[in-house]
Amino acid sequence: MGTCCLMAICLVGLSGCALLPSLFSALISPRSSDQYARDAIGAYREPIGPKVVLKSVALTTSTDANADSAVTVHLVFVNDPKVVDIFMSLSASQYFSQVQDFNNRFPGTFSTNAWQLTPGQSVVKQTLDTGSNPVAAIIFADYTTPGNHRKRIGDATHVRVSLERDQFQIFNDAPRR
Repeated sequence: MGTCCLMAICLVGLSGCALLPSLFSALISPRSSDQYARDAIGAYREPIGPKVVLKSVALTTSTDANADSAVTVHLVFVNDPKVVDIFMSLSASQYFSQVQDFNNRFPGTFSTNAWQLTPGQSVVKQTLDTGSNPVAAIIFADYTTPGNHRKRIGDATHVRVSLERDQFQIFNDAPRR
């Protein structure tokens, strides 16, 4: 088998084929047949960000949040890396205008925790529905002011979201020991 492969590489190399570098790296890289199969069909993707370990969230709004208007907040747990890319390319206003379409186009690929808060309102620490094996957690806040109003949560277990006048912030709210 090895001799046949070496002869094939030599023949391809002599013919000037552009496939030579990829053939050579495929022969010497230590990968399983599963990895080759996933790469071949385009289904394999490296993890895209920190592992999602979020268990709870608390939300607070300032008294002048969203220019004194209610704020709709969606915390979205996404199970499909391709859908993460789509969501991360959107502003919050784009997301909220298309959320029903996303539910129809990508069923079962994300789960949403939703709140609508008025200025000065708080939501105490709440346990979350994360769906199954999320690869990302993204918060969208429907502000009336221009801006992305979208943030991805890192590897925090507990967060506090502070909704302010024109933007929001996320704080790691790890429990004290």
